[in-house]
Amino acid sequence: MLKKVLSLTVAALLSIGLLSACGGEDESSAVSLNVDQAAETLVSQLTFQDEMLKLEDSVLEKFYDVDPDAVGDIAVYTATSGVKAEEVAVVQVKDGGSDTVKAMLDSRLEDQIAKYEGYAPEEMPKLENPVMEEKNGYYFFILADDQDAAREAIDGLFA
Repeated sequence: MLKKVLSLTVAALLSIGLLSACGGEDESSAVSLNVDQAAETLVSQLTFQDEMLKLEDSVLEKFYDVDPDAVGDIAVYTATSGVKAEEVAVVQVKDGGSDTVKAMLDSRLEDQIAKYEGYAPEEMPKLENPVMEEKNGYYFFILADDQDAAREAIDGLFA
């Protein structure tokens, strides 16, 4: 009799566990960011050597080849002096646009490498190890001295 009660109890607990695991909400669909606020938050939480300036849409188009079929929204901050390779970009990715956004960010990185490798080689460590992450429908591109802090700040946006 004790074996039967124990077996039923274990079966009931397993069933409850399975049902609760299936009933949870998908984290990626539950989180929505305002890209302007997210980029501003990242800039304020990270340490940069230069003052950071938000790029206006008209200027942004000169630096990023934004595909409106792949990008829902975008916010970018860059170093004001142009002497430092410091940048924060937050990109909302439309369904099916991940590869296009990745290619856009890779192209921007290549442009920055070409600019800084002869002009300011001391900036190359940031460019050789950028933070480029896709998370919950957003791409993050950060050029900063402390990549670990940048990754933690990105995670913090979803906490």
